[in-house]
Amino acid sequence: MERTTLEVAPLSRIALPAALVALVLASALPTALAQDPSVSREWHGQDTEFGRIRMPYQAEMQGEPIPIEARIVLQTHYTDQDGTYFLFAWDVSRQPFDVRFDKLMTASGSDIKVLKTESGDGQEKWFVDIKNMPPPGTEIVMKGTLGATTKGLFPAGALVVPFNYRWEPIDMSNGVPATLYAFTQVGVNEETRSVGWSFPLAKIPGFEIPLAAAAIGVALVAARRRRA
Repeated sequence: MERTTLEVAPLSRIALPAALVALVLASALPTALAQDPSVSREWHGQDTEFGRIRMPYQAEMQGEPIPIEARIVLQTHYTDQDGTYFLFAWDVSRQPFDVRFDKLMTASGSDIKVLKTESGDGQEKWFVDIKNMPPPGTEIVMKGTLGATTKGLFPAGALVVPFNYRWEPIDMSNGVPATLYAFTQVGVNEETRSVGWSFPLAKIPGFEIPLAAAAIGVALVAARRRRA
């Protein structure tokens, strides 16, 4: 895969309150990851007309990198709005984490071909062309590896955003940008070795997610909770 920087239409930076935790909905989702004793068996996430996303509610780090996983089901590719490109990203913005994007595949084990990758601003981003996307309704699995440089409790998130052929983000029918976001609260009891690309905390106040401009709108939709 080629690593490059793409000209993507900018999304506004929106500071997200810690209360976002309260706006995710809990559900059970069986997965091999749940067998890892460092990872919670409780999963949570968000549902919109775009689809749904789930991540483990919490995980614990004891001096070794841990696996992270997100499971996504897209209900639409927005072909009526020229949906063309899809961003899948691990988001550790402003958090003391190393993150590595290991795999993007269907739940049945088929790899999804990645068009481009991009790193920076606390994110590991993989872009997929619509011609390589599985059909709507297919469960998609993101896998990664997470390390930490500081002890404490921090969120590690996953983000999905659709774009049209001009690399402009797509809106849902209610006018809110189509975005899926979920996170795992990671308790770091002991720092780990590096797992790849990193973004230090750098003592910058606030909790900010650069590409999750729609997250607040999605959170409002998620307030109308639906169990998976």
